[in-house]
Order: sequence, then structure tokens, then C-alpha cells
Amino acid sequence: MDAGMRRAAVSSLLPGFVVGTSRRALDYSRLAVPPADPKADLKALALLATALRFAPPPAPETYFAVSPRDSGRRLVTQEQRALMLRLFASGKPALAPQDDLAFAVALAMERARVAPHPFDFHRLEPFLRAHAERFGADALAFIERDKAIEERRSYFDAEFIVDDNWIDATPARRGDFLERRRLSDAPRARELAEAVWSGESADMRFRLLKAFRVGLCVEDRAFLEGLAKDRAPKVRDLAARLLGKLAGADPMLAEAMKRIRVGSRGLLRKRLALTMELPATVAKNNWRQWVRETFSEIEIADFVSALGATEEEAIEAAKGDAPLLGAMLLMTLRARRFDLFRKVAPLGADPLWLLIEDFFADSLDLPPDDRQSFAAAILQAEAPDARGGGVLAQAMSRLLRILEAPLAAPTFDHLFQLVAKADAQAVEAAAQPRLVALAPAEFHPRLRSRLEANASDEAAQSLVALDLLDSLESISTHGQ
Repeated sequence: MDAGMRRAAVSSLLPGFVVGTSRRALDYSRLAVPPADPKADLKALALLATALRFAPPPAPETYFAVSPRDSGRRLVTQEQRALMLRLFASGKPALAPQDDLAFAVALAMERARVAPHPFDFHRLEPFLRAHAERFGADALAFIERDKAIEERRSYFDAEFIVDDNWIDATPARRGDFLERRRLSDAPRARELAEAVWSGESADMRFRLLKAFRVGLCVEDRAFLEGLAKDRAPKVRDLAARLLGKLAGADPMLAEAMKRIRVGSRGLLRKRLALTMELPATVAKNNWRQWVRETFSEIEIADFVSALGATEEEAIEAAKGDAPLLGAMLLMTLRARRFDLFRKVAPLGADPLWLLIEDFFADSLDLPPDDRQSFAAAILQAEAPDARGGGVLAQAMSRLLRILEAPLAAPTFDHLFQLVAKADAQAVEAAAQPRLVALAPAEFHPRLRSRLEANASDEAAQSLVALDLLDSLESISTHGQ
């Protein structure tokens, strides 16, 4: 039926059928239906139904236009789709969405700039909900489809953050961007922060203010002084510390030094000895929170200068005092002095245990290269006590969340040797999936051989994940 006949059928027949053919006779003059045909009315009704079925709906008088989301991501291949469904399809997924291997796959997809196929969104929904921000705008829009418009997050998915779009990025990327901007152009970075400050949450203001530790200068004074009335106590405290540094005094350092007791040890050759006196309200075995709050913003250089000692002398003098050694680990990490970090560890504070206890959680806003250096330092440091397989497995899980990337090849090789030395039965089930999650591409063949020799269900799942990671890594390395 052409457009002309459709319009004729509707205009000629619809009024009569609406009010009734007895009240308004049908007009057959414009239709190819003989009026004398005994079935003319039935044919006319069928003709009208066909015309209405294919008639386009009328255009609305007003409408809301939504710009299409162009994430710039390619979709996973058919082979990758099949592997993802084997691992993460809802119902009885082989891997839980929060599993370390699932997290590693999400990170690999983010690095390769690929997204799940939209046809699989419903089957992969638990996996998407756990990692949607790493899959691009379409996945994020899907998991928020039932939310009110005002509750939805931005579908921002730019590969590069610049001055014009940084406000739309995720909090972590915004903090990293502002720190890099402070390195290259501190006044411009301050202008960017001031422009958005009043509309940010307390956590975001604190994250942005931490970027001011980089390139701190006298031009920042007016902005920092204005934060004395900030609604968030942690923002006010950090601003006061930064102002103290500008004035040549650090109130946190002065408060911390009140807790340090200086003595000597040795009979023939006197050496410096340091101990930390904990507040009366802090239990001896519950010192970690207090040390984090007191020392996380202090530089190791300022600390040893206040003691009148060298860095090596101060570290050696703290031997055996776990709270003070923990404070030194924080201060060396704050200064990114990973050479000193390694020297502290054997003296009585294993950083691997502290990592598991989230002791370093507030000090890891580091660039990717420094995170790799931290991982190398914490794994390669000589431990004061033997490390069991369970400790290594838990530490690997924490490192994966910190790095958000595979380990550097030399560091992973060292980790592989540590796992091999640990009790095989205790470490096998827990460590193998985490090794796969942390492994750089050049170690995949070695891991594959090891997994193929294992007949367990866990090894089979790890092999499927390794196949998927291999495929994604090839895109990340060669496809862009």
C-alpha cells in the first residue's frame, strides 16, 4: 500500500467506522473497493486496519533531544564475549563480581578501551554493577537505568583529562589530574580548584587539597587561609598544616616530636636510641590508627632534621620499636624514599602485615610509577619474620587494588619466588588466582603451564580468565 492509498483509506473510512456506518455511510469513491461488493465493508475494515498498522505516529510538538554517548570504545570480540559469559554470566557465575580475577579483567578492559557487548548487559549485570565505571558510558547508563535523573552519575568517558573536562572525571582521576597540574603550573591548578570548590563534597575537597602539597608556594596562602572556616574538620586541619609549612613550621611535626624519647645504647660505642611514648589513651597493641593520624603528613627529612641525625642513624636507632618503625614507614612513603622504606622493614615492622591491615591506606595517592615502586619495596624488603602463604595471598589482593595494573616484571618474578618458597598446600588455592591477576603478559605462559598441571575447578576458572586477559592484553599492546 503506497502513501497515497494509505491517506485515502484513513480519511475516507476512519470517520465512518468511528461513528458507525449506519450514521455515516462509507465513501468508496477513492478506494479500489466496488460499492456493490457484498463484502465491501469487511474489505474496507481490513484496508483501514492495514493502513493504520503502517501509519507512522505523529511527531510530538515538543521533544527532548538526548545527545548520543560516544565513548570511543570498541566492543569485545565474539571470542571475548564467550569467555566473559563463562566467567561472569548471572545465575551461577564461575567468578564472583568482587573476585580478584574479575577485578583484573575489568582493569584489562579499561586499559584496552573495550566495552562489553550491549546484548550481554543483562546476563553480565552483577559484573557490570561492580565495575561499570571501567566499561564506558553505555555500561554506566545501563546499571543506572532505573534511577531518577538527578541521581545518575555523569557518563563521562574521555581518555585524556584536560582543563576543560576535568570536572566531569571520576574523583580519583580528578585528584591525579590536579596533582599533575600543580607540577606543571601551580597557579593554574589553584584557579581550577577555586572555581569548583564550593560545590564539592568534603571528601572531594580533601582529595583536591592534598594536591596542594605538590608545588606549595606563598601564592597559595590566601586560598589556604580561607579554608579556616571550611565545614569539614579534616580540610581545616590539612589547610592549617600546609600554612604551617609555608611559615617554616609544621604543627604536626612539633606535636609528634613530643612523643619521641631520645637515648643511647651500647657500652663501648654509644649509638642513638629512639623510642616512642604512646598517649595514655592508646593501647600498646593498638597503635596503628594513632600513628597514621600523627605521622602520615610528616616528611622523613623534617623528622630526622628535628632529631639532629642522619636518616640512616634515625632508622637504626628505632630498631625494635614497632610504632616508631611504622611511623618511619609512613614518612618514607610520604617522601617516596623507597630506598629507606626497605631499610626500615627488617628492624621489627613487616610492611606486608601493615599493608593487610590498611595501615598505608591514607598514603597511597601516588602516580602509577610510584605505586609500582611501593609494591617492589614492600615485597622485596627483608621481613623480620617468616611470611606464610596466607599472608602473601592477602597482600597480593591488597596490592592489586592499589596498583590497578599488573606488577612490573622484576617485582612479579620476586613474588613468584616467594610463593614457591611458601608452603605449597597452603598457598596453592589462594595464591594462584591472584598470581594470574597480577602477572604481566610475559609471565602468562609460565602460569598457563602451572595451571594446566592442576586438575581443580579453581585452576580451570583461572585458565579461562588467563585466556581472556591474554586476548585483552593483545588489544592493549597492539590494537591502539
